[in-house]
Amino acid sequence: DSSRHPEADERCDGVDNDCDGETDEEPVDGTIWYRDADGDGFGDVDNAVIACDEPDGFSIRQGDCDDADADAHPDGVEVRDDGIDQDCDGADLRDLSALSTGHRLSCSLDPDGALDCWGDEDESAPLGSFQDVSADRGACAVMTDGTARCWNGAPVAPSDAFTTIAVEGDDRACGILAATSELTCWGTDTHGLATPPAGTYAQVDIAQHMGCAVGTSGGLACWGRDSFGVLNEPAGTYQQVVVGDYHACALDTSGSIVCWGQDSYGETSVPEGTYIDLAAGRNVTCGLHDDGSVECWGAENWDVLETPVGVFVELSLRYSTACARDEAEELTCWGYNSQGQGSPPG
Repeated sequence: DSSRHPEADERCDGVDNDCDGETDEEPVDGTIWYRDADGDGFGDVDNAVIACDEPDGFSIRQGDCDDADADAHPDGVEVRDDGIDQDCDGADLRDLSALSTGHRLSCSLDPDGALDCWGDEDESAPLGSFQDVSADRGACAVMTDGTARCWNGAPVAPSDAFTTIAVEGDDRACGILAATSELTCWGTDTHGLATPPAGTYAQVDIAQHMGCAVGTSGGLACWGRDSFGVLNEPAGTYQQVVVGDYHACALDTSGSIVCWGQDSYGETSVPEGTYIDLAAGRNVTCGLHDDGSVECWGAENWDVLETPVGVFVELSLRYSTACARDEAEELTCWGYNSQGQGSPPG
């Protein structure tokens, strides 16, 4: 057979074409397979072989950014601010609170941590570098040193250091203490909102009648006025919770949303999909899909269900005003805009 000799190319034909005593090794017509040590279906591009058939522990798909973590791969669901790049796009998902849409006032943080607010602004936003902001009628923000600053009628914050903060209206707010991860609230105590449950927490949201928080272990705790069973929070492991007037929704670590409470307008009837962010308003909920598209469901007030087309990375909703931020840091707002809270500068 003149095709078989020491200088012949090895091929996937079951024959020792190059006379080295091995069959089909490194064939010129073979397939590139990537080492998949964690078994998530994606391999390491820097650890590849050429073979006729798939070797054990390899995959035809590549792009795994951490082949020791089965949750990290190009189809992974990103968990915000955990320091892990689950979807292998080169970055962890950004802070939840760089954008906050309020009933009369909205605010955002630029990449350097400076505040930019618009709407019914009786008092200018404070200067400095901030890591978190929450706006409604009043507003509060957490500086990079943990100090909380409140303005536009919101009650003055305690002198403690905080990691995150949430404000409702202009008369109450809650924050998570940096030193202990405990939850503290201040301002008017209507429905017991200024008396949060004991425990350690990672994220909090409050509305007119109730508040909910995600514990450091991922469980939920809600308090306030128990209308429509809204204080019967579901079991599970969650990364974010949001509250509306009489309903609440939470995003779990797999990218699924569960909602409970009032469903008079379909605000707790979640569309199918995988989500990376969510927000709640007055009888309406919005979610940010993992492909960057926004979807809202519930009451069609001020066209808030008419969501913009685009690829977004962050979402905020309060009352019936919604805003979303894209990767270029551009803001798009829609819905209720009585005080200019839906008209961001620029």
